[in-house]
Amino acid sequence: MKAAGFALIAAAVLFAPVAEAYTFIGGKWQDPALPAPWRLNTFHNEPSIPGNEEFQELRDAMDAWQDLVGVGFTHQEGPEVTTNFPCGLQTDGQNVVSMRDCLNQCTGGCLGVTSTTLDFGVDYSAGDGFMRNIENDITYTRNVLWITQADAEQSCVGRFVLLGVGTHEAGHLVGLGHSPFGAATMFPSTGPCNLSWASLHPDDISGALNLYDTTGQEYQVATHDVNNVRLTVTNHGNVGVTGGAGVGLGFEFPVGLNHIFEGSLIFAAEGNTDVSDDYRIQDATTTFTQDADFLPLTDLSISTPGVQTDQETTAEWNDSVANRTGSVTTPTPASTPLGIRVTQRTFACADAPDDDYVILEYRLTNESGSTITDLNVGLIIDWDFNGVFANNSVDYDAVNRLGWVSDPSTPNRAGVRVLNAEGVRSYRALISSGAGSDVHDNTTKAAWLAGGFAVTNINNADIGMMIATGPFTIAPGGTAVAAFAIAAGTSLADLQANSQAADAKYSGLNATDAPEIASGVMGPTYTLHQNRPNPFRPSTDIAFSLGRTGEVSLRVFDIRGRAVRTLTNEVRGAGVHEVQWDGRDDRGVAVTSGVYFYELRVDGEVVRSRKMQLLR
Repeated sequence: MKAAGFALIAAAVLFAPVAEAYTFIGGKWQDPALPAPWRLNTFHNEPSIPGNEEFQELRDAMDAWQDLVGVGFTHQEGPEVTTNFPCGLQTDGQNVVSMRDCLNQCTGGCLGVTSTTLDFGVDYSAGDGFMRNIENDITYTRNVLWITQADAEQSCVGRFVLLGVGTHEAGHLVGLGHSPFGAATMFPSTGPCNLSWASLHPDDISGALNLYDTTGQEYQVATHDVNNVRLTVTNHGNVGVTGGAGVGLGFEFPVGLNHIFEGSLIFAAEGNTDVSDDYRIQDATTTFTQDADFLPLTDLSISTPGVQTDQETTAEWNDSVANRTGSVTTPTPASTPLGIRVTQRTFACADAPDDDYVILEYRLTNESGSTITDLNVGLIIDWDFNGVFANNSVDYDAVNRLGWVSDPSTPNRAGVRVLNAEGVRSYRALISSGAGSDVHDNTTKAAWLAGGFAVTNINNADIGMMIATGPFTIAPGGTAVAAFAIAAGTSLADLQANSQAADAKYSGLNATDAPEIASGVMGPTYTLHQNRPNPFRPSTDIAFSLGRTGEVSLRVFDIRGRAVRTLTNEVRGAGVHEVQWDGRDDRGVAVTSGVYFYELRVDGEVVRSRKMQLLR
């Protein structure tokens, strides 16, 4: 059932995150460039709709997608096609919308099809590039009776609502496949007088965001390799191998033998089933797909040596896309983003006694504008210890705040220890597959995070664990710190000793770091976000978060360091703020295309600067 080996990929850009509910037609669009061009074939007039109202319905279907906030793409309507050819496909090589069956593909109850011609150009399956979407055509069969949305709202018997089906087919035009959710516009079938398809479901929106939101970074992985263990980390919340993507080295001890099938950071507030994680959603029959709640915000950087240890990585992401949903047999409702930005730092040491573990620290900043109460933060891991999974066991050591795993084939052990002062809030031993396997949905994940120690050991099964710390109450702009060590040893006693060494090392790291109080919740912090969209034309939005009221200056500089525009210079209160730059200088003159920098200062101190690109 599970793959035993994975390729070694160190610090490699792999792919953009995807909403697993969809099979994307052409991957993330690289060619043609945005905006997506299309043409309307007005030669074919649909007789079941009076006048030419069907053409406006088709335009409205296109607008439904480009009007999505944050998607950052547009449909660009070109000159009309006025030919009797069914699609105009061979006439100009552009996307053509037609009210006539294209190439006789509509049979039986078919309402609309998308004809797609793909130019592979490169070996997409090998990860060398992207498929290029050359031609996409929305077509409509004339073998059914159509009705406009407005007329259908008044009276509709046995006719199909053109705007709804048109919006569905426009979703294919932008690159989306089908959704498993019956309320979604991209659900694969409809019926007469169905008015719901003209409204976009959260799953439709998340699919479009995945394809066209360029504000997030690409998914990246890096592997710690300076000591006796190997651990892959990401800028997307995953730890070890990402099960759904099949990427990363995992967690190896000894080198060459992987023990983690899948792992992820996970968090939720008590009493709330809105869970943010990048771990799979799994139903009662162990059918599963990846959850994908985190949006990368920065590149994943790896430094050897690091500032405080022999090797370190840093990355940032947030849970702004936690509205994604999975495609299990009974779909799990999407979570609402909590508004948390995660700064990940990881540390590895080359010398004994610190050479058998990796430390992972997560700083969770509240950017929601409201206090987040009783937040639990954990790691959830599906272990395939010693490269197998059928006979693993999992247990908990309360003294060492350690969840650990074993297999009868070896005396070696591996596990996760909580390092921050709050200690272990909850621990859950899990059955990952097979008889009695645990359902992994938002409801159960939230219950495990807040559930204490109901199930702490399982023997001779495909096992996993969830170990969490907290709870944290975080004011707007405040930050909580959760830290873990993933460790290994040649026996349980050796593993315990190595986890204790990790705890001592982390205490030393904290002593040299920014001041924080013993509870792990720090005082007000300030964050400058990446502008959206980026690159941009003609304007872009810049957000920043303040932990307390302060004198705020946000300025734009050109590549030579010359001041271009002051966007704000005033006192601002705690919370999240947003300003817009229209690509003009302080005189109101449009600046040229190129790279620019924007810098945030609070009370005269520089918080951060970031880079953006203007396209004219």
